[in-house]
Amino acid sequence: MMPAVYQTLKITAHIKGDKTAEVKASGKALSSKGYLEMLGDEDNSKIEIPILTVGDILTHFGKSPVKMEKKETQPPPRYSEDKLLKELEAKNIGRPATYADLLSKITTRNYVEKKGNVYHATPLGKKITNELTQFFTFMDYNYTAKLEKQLDEIESGKLDHIEMLKKFYPAFKQELDKAYLGHGGCLCEKCGSPMATRKAKNGNTFLGCSQYPKCKATKNIVALVEQTA
Repeated sequence: MMPAVYQTLKITAHIKGDKTAEVKASGKALSSKGYLEMLGDEDNSKIEIPILTVGDILTHFGKSPVKMEKKETQPPPRYSEDKLLKELEAKNIGRPATYADLLSKITTRNYVEKKGNVYHATPLGKKITNELTQFFTFMDYNYTAKLEKQLDEIESGKLDHIEMLKKFYPAFKQELDKAYLGHGGCLCEKCGSPMATRKAKNGNTFLGCSQYPKCKATKNIVALVEQTA
């Protein structure tokens, strides 16, 4: 389905004679509903900012157009399904065709639970989010949006997927190894791949390279414990 389309306007102003003291304002108005039409969602947002040009003096806002107020940061409200869909679209995460699958996965995998009309993160969801945020840069919204754009370019033939993966994987492998080591794992001394627990025919366990049979490196578990103790 077609995305929702908004008209947007952003302005930046500064105190006369001091360009470092900036204030910003923005507004948006829905011009084409797109998939929102199917949700029956009413978006009455409008741009309440006058049309300005560079150099205008904002005297028509009154003698004190900017007021300083002290406010405490409040946690963002919880997402309902329609607000979550809007946020995904605004942050360029996923596509309308993948939204239903995304919402299904986060609920069936018990990352969130729905109470009333809003989603609440479960202890499992919070734990996984904290772990991934600690080790991986792909948890950043801008990273996700950039990757989505690259996938679109691959689909349209503007970007070669092999070249994209060659640039993506080395940095991801470093983060993956860091996470693996951070959870008590160890890497193969020969090829750098993760070591996995194996069982010999006599019943004894040992560490073997996950790239076996390409790499046949092994490590004694007892020796590993003595080494790291």
